[in-house]
Amino acid sequence: MAYLGKTYRRQELPDEQQFDPIPPGWYSASIASADVKDSSTGGRYLNIRFDITGPEHAGRVVFGMINIVNKSPKAEEIAHAQLGSLMKAVGIEHMEDSDELVGRTCKVKVAIDSSPGFDPKNVVKSYKADGTPAAAHKTPASVTVPVSGEKTKSAPPWVKS
Repeated sequence: MAYLGKTYRRQELPDEQQFDPIPPGWYSASIASADVKDSSTGGRYLNIRFDITGPEHAGRVVFGMINIVNKSPKAEEIAHAQLGSLMKAVGIEHMEDSDELVGRTCKVKVAIDSSPGFDPKNVVKSYKADGTPAAAHKTPASVTVPVSGEKTKSAPPWVKS
């Protein structure tokens, strides 16, 4: 048995919030995080958290997943097209680090995944610019521009040589 540090009374605790999926459609969103993770099949994917900013459902969170490394060449081809679409939507011409996405805004097309055996959940299917000028997007805190002849960082792990 472990002491909780105080006595909790059910009538004093709030009810748990239910987060049913938001309706499918286009929503303005800000990228809160973008992390590269290993998949269960040996690939890698970019897991992107979008905070919805409107027009409806502001404050809700949806996730996008882009398979940057996959055993299937077709899956990689689709994922690279998605990544290109996202980069265009947020105003990035080239990217080496997923953190370059954080703080940028775009519109996300949200759908509902109703896979058998699981509760319905939102998924991000597509991206487009939100109308904000590219200059208004977040600029990375530190940008290193190599001087002629200077060595640069090696390619990210998902780029094939």
